[in-house]
Amino acid sequence: MLKFAARLLILIATLPLLAACGRGISPQQDSDLRAVYDRMRANDLAGIEAQFTPQFKRPDLHQGLSFMQGMIPPDKPAVSLLKGLSEAGPDGSTDYGAQYEYDYRSTAVLAQIEMRQDKAGRKTISAVQLRQAPAGISHAFDFGLAGKKPYQYVFLVLMLMSPAFGVWGLYALWRARDLKWKFFWALAMLLGFMDLTMDWRTGDVILNIPQIHPFWIYARKFGPLSPWMLSTSLPVAAIAFLLGYRRLDRPWDGKKKD
Repeated sequence: MLKFAARLLILIATLPLLAACGRGISPQQDSDLRAVYDRMRANDLAGIEAQFTPQFKRPDLHQGLSFMQGMIPPDKPAVSLLKGLSEAGPDGSTDYGAQYEYDYRSTAVLAQIEMRQDKAGRKTISAVQLRQAPAGISHAFDFGLAGKKPYQYVFLVLMLMSPAFGVWGLYALWRARDLKWKFFWALAMLLGFMDLTMDWRTGDVILNIPQIHPFWIYARKFGPLSPWMLSTSLPVAAIAFLLGYRRLDRPWDGKKKD
C-alpha cells in the first residue's frame, strides 16, 4: 500500500516536468542574447535592425529601439538571468530567448530578448523589449519568513496540518488489515478538497470551493517576477477514515479492555 502511494506520488510530481515542451538555453545561446543587449548599450541600433528577423520587423522598430536605448544608464551593471527557454521553431529552426535583470546603481533594466537560428546556423533577432524597474526587483518575490503578517504564519501551520492528516490516514489505512476497497480509499485520501491559496508576498487569500488537487498542498511561481502562491486543501477522506474506522487505535480512545 505504501509502495503504491509512493509511486503514485512520484508520478504526479513529475507530470509538470513531462508537460514542459521547452528546455533551458545553452551557454552559447545565453552569450548571443547578452550580446544583443551589449549592442543596445553601445547604441548600435542599425546593426540590431539589420539582424532582425524580417517577419518581426515592424515599421516603428527604429523608434522603439531608440526609446528603449534611452533607458540604459551609462555605468556598468550587474546582470542575472531570470529565465531562459529554447524550443524547436519552423523549418528546422530553433527559437530561444531569455529575460535578464541588469542592476545599476539607481535602477534596473529588465530585458526580454528573443532570437532564431535557422537550420543553416544563421541567427536573427526576433524581439527586444526593455523596461525599467527598481534595482533588485527579482528578490522582492523571494520566499521568506521575515516581516510577514501573523495570519500568514497561521496559514503555514494549516499547510503542514493538511499533509499530516493525509499521511496519517494512509498509515491507518495500511494498518486496517480487514478493510476492503483499500485502493479506492487510498486514491480518495491522496486528494485535497477545496483550495485556499495565498499570495505570499501580499498575504491576499482566495478560497476556491469546487477545486480538487492531489497531495493536499502545493507551491508555485508563475515566473521570476511573480509571487509565490501557496495552496492548501482539506484531506476529507483521510479525516473521515480516521474518525470513522473504529478498529484503529487512536490517542483519544483510551486503553482497550481485555
